[in-house]
Amino acid sequence: MRDQQGWRLIGDRAHPVDHPAPIMPYVSEGDCAWFSCARETAVACRAFLAKALSPVREGTDVIPEDKLNVFGTVLIVDRPGVLVFDGPVSGGNGGEALPQSFQRGDTLYLIEYLGGGRWTWWWRGRPGSSRFDWLDSLGNVGLGTKASMSSDQRYTRWTKIMRMPRGAEGAEMTFVRAEPGMWATVANRCRG
Repeated sequence: MRDQQGWRLIGDRAHPVDHPAPIMPYVSEGDCAWFSCARETAVACRAFLAKALSPVREGTDVIPEDKLNVFGTVLIVDRPGVLVFDGPVSGGNGGEALPQSFQRGDTLYLIEYLGGGRWTWWWRGRPGSSRFDWLDSLGNVGLGTKASMSSDQRYTRWTKIMRMPRGAEGAEMTFVRAEPGMWATVANRCRG
């Protein structure tokens, strides 16, 4: 059975752990959702296959010069990083849902590295983000810190695109792992 706390056996009255991991896959659409995302008109610079996030749909082929609408990104986390504390370690600085100090046995789930020492995390059913001086960009714990990573996170950012109609085909809404040079804004055009 799956509920807001995650997976558990049917008949269990309470979740088997005090601090469950987020339900996987964890999906975060950022500051916008679907058509409320800022849209940018672009043109495909090279051929690529966009992937459907739903297993019942197939991907969409994109060829050079196809017109695209490019929307915001979606974060999909297959597996969070699991950080287990062996003793006191500095936690939140007052503005977050984190404790002032993590204690032995506490678990922090890492979702995504944001840059500048900041991580998106999951703590007691709530997401948030904080800067941790004792954690590097790969999730490695600094020397002398009473914590260890028991599982590395695995996540991907997908960009939502709509390939505009081509011939008799209609427009296709799909997602792609964006890489430099896949498309350019109409004003900038593709570099040769």
